[in-house]
Amino acid sequence: MDGGGIIPDLAFQKGADMVSVLAAANNSTIKASIKSAAEFKKEILIDMCSVSKIKKRAEEIDRFSPAYISVHRAADMKMEEIDPLKNIKFLKNIKAKKAVAGGINLNNFEKACKSSADIIIVGGAVYKNEKPEYVAEKMRKIIDNY
Repeated sequence: MDGGGIIPDLAFQKGADMVSVLAAANNSTIKASIKSAAEFKKEILIDMCSVSKIKKRAEEIDRFSPAYISVHRAADMKMEEIDPLKNIKFLKNIKAKKAVAGGINLNNFEKACKSSADIIIVGGAVYKNEKPEYVAEKMRKIIDNY
């Protein structure tokens, strides 16, 4: 949300390949982050979490040429309220690669694989599971079919 040049610089200096920036950040922060990524030959993912007008904001940010734009449902929200696998349609006309995150689990992972997402980000389905290795293995088998 802030420190668009400083924070990515520090992350890239320490070995990060990608840094995410919330789309709710001001444009100067986003542009500074993208500039930092270009200088380090790394990537920025713009996270649309909690953005109400995804299509409009994504199109605006896409003009800055980020590597990725992600639709994302916050962990605190219910799937019925926001479904990133439905919201990815709002990224249809952007040039940046697409990512999807939030609520991705074994029940909808194949749907995510079939979507236009270039990256599928899985969190709680793995780290909250009693057998995270099992979930990761199952997801790997699914994604290997695509």
